Amino acid sequence: MVITVAILDVIQYKHIQMVITVAILDVIQYKHIQMVITVAILDVIQYKHIQMVITVAILDVILYKHIQMTITVAILDVIQYKYIQMVITVAILDVILYKHIQMVNTVAILDVIQYKHIKMVITMAILDVIQYKHILMMVITVAILDLIQYRHIQMTITVAILDVIQYKHIKMIMTVAIFDVIQYKHIQMVITVAILDLIQYKHITMVITMAILDVIQYKHIKMIMTVAIFDVVQYKHIQMVITVAILDLIQYKHITMVITMAILDVIQYKHIKMVITMAILDVIQYKHIKMVITVAILDVIQYRHIQMVITVAILDLIQYRHIQMTITVAILDVIQYKHIKMVITVAILDVIQYKHIKMVITVAILDVIQYKHIKMVITVAILDVIQYKHIKMVITVAILDVIHYRPIKMVITVAILDVIQYKHILMVITVAILDVIQYKHIKMVITVAILDVIQYKNIKMIITVAILDVIQYKHIKMVITVAILDVIQYKHIKMVITVAILDVIQYKHIKMVITVAILDVIQYKHILMVITVAILDVIQCKHIQMVITVAILDVIQYKNIKMVITVAIIDVIQYKHIQMVITVVILDVIQYKHIQMVITVAILDVIQYKHIKIVITVAILDVIQ
Repeated sequence: MVITVAILDVIQYKHIQMVITVAILDVIQYKHIQMVITVAILDVIQYKHIQMVITVAILDVILYKHIQMTITVAILDVIQYKYIQMVITVAILDVILYKHIQMVNTVAILDVIQYKHIKMVITMAILDVIQYKHILMMVITVAILDLIQYRHIQMTITVAILDVIQYKHIKMIMTVAIFDVIQYKHIQMVITVAILDLIQYKHITMVITMAILDVIQYKHIKMIMTVAIFDVVQYKHIQMVITVAILDLIQYKHITMVITMAILDVIQYKHIKMVITMAILDVIQYKHIKMVITVAILDVIQYRHIQMVITVAILDLIQYRHIQMTITVAILDVIQYKHIKMVITVAILDVIQYKHIKMVITVAILDVIQYKHIKMVITVAILDVIQYKHIKMVITVAILDVIHYRPIKMVITVAILDVIQYKHILMVITVAILDVIQYKHIKMVITVAILDVIQYKNIKMIITVAILDVIQYKHIKMVITVAILDVIQYKHIKMVITVAILDVIQYKHIKMVITVAILDVIQYKHILMVITVAILDVIQCKHIQMVITVAILDVIQYKNIKMVITVAIIDVIQYKHIQMVITVVILDVIQYKHIQMVITVAILDVIQYKHIKIVITVAILDVIQ
């Protein structure tokens, strides 16, 4: 039984105190049982009102024959400055590794900013559950994000993604995304999206997608949108899709307005395509007045070069007292014969204009020319929803499909959503999605999503997410995903979180993944705190798995003091029953004027083959230069 405690008080400079405490405890080694507890606690900087604490706890609990149970807990409290508190808590738990069973629980909880009346919390929980032989019941990911709670305004985003079973040829995935957006005084706006991919078995794909949107609940007004889309079976050459959309819009006192849309794509078999589309809209039921709009569009047969379309539009209009409601729908199916297709569809809907409330929905869809191999489509949808006194809510969606020429397809999709402008609060959501080139076997897609969330007085919070899928060519798939999040810029404080994830090559049996995560946390006056984490999974070829994990953390750069923590963990080869692991930990702690203090710890586990395990542990500490 060995207890090793190492406490290092490194620098105490004026108001700066930096303490590194490392406790390593080897408790019991009995026959085949080895129990090791390793606790590392690092208090990094305490400067005036700023306190930054990094706590890392690594616990290797049991290594018994083929059973290995490891618990790793990392808790990082980053900045506490006056009224600002930023906490990052990461908990990674590797629970059981028994023969072919691997169970991993990973929990990451991040509390980001608490400033005066503003509270911004990001909570992420990632759980890898069971990997047994050919069964992968693997990832349960729950991400709960409370973004802003400001006085009476509460904005919450909750995202839950569940990947449940992957067994041989069966893959079952459940994805649930719930978004609670704005709760302001008596106004509550909730967006709930649930997407469920259920079964993918051999050639059968069954997908259920449900989207439920609760939009506005204000005093006695309740506006609910419910959209349910079901893709049922795709088997060989037969595709059967059922899409049901139900929208309950307004329930005000005795007024009930319901919009129900049902779209059914039934069979696509060989060259025959049969589509039935039905839309039924119940709009207003007020006292003794009932207004019903029923629109039925039926695309019946598309066989060879002939397309037959039946379009029926029925419109009942109402003008009652101070309420004026007008619905204008113009649908023109012109000609699709041989190589020429010309369609112009314009739909303009002015819904309600009542006293100081003006609600306008304008939808313009223009399919322009499809001639020979050239297809040019422009689709513009602009929706001005509510303008009431000081509140202005505008939704603008612009979708542009530009060129489809021979084997080249170029699509530009731009969606801009301005959500709320209230007094000094400006909340803007801008989403831009660009699908660029699809040429022969090459597919290049650029997806850019930019979200400006809150700009209030001196506080500016920006979330920018950019996802880029670059090349998919034959068996090679190259994906670049870049996510950049600028969180808070307040006076002299700038907090930036930048996450870049790059999946590079997937070719036949070779999978090469590069994941880079860079986090710039705080830039305050002369203090620069940067956390950079880079994780690289390199090659997985047949039975060989090579993983390189590099984590680099630059913590504080203050005037002449530079404190750098660099951690590099490299898992090199896992081939059949042989496992070779090289772990190198290098910590550069302080570089102050001419003084350099370096702590280098290198632990090398070399070979684990069947029942043989050889371990080389080297610890080198360069203390002062």
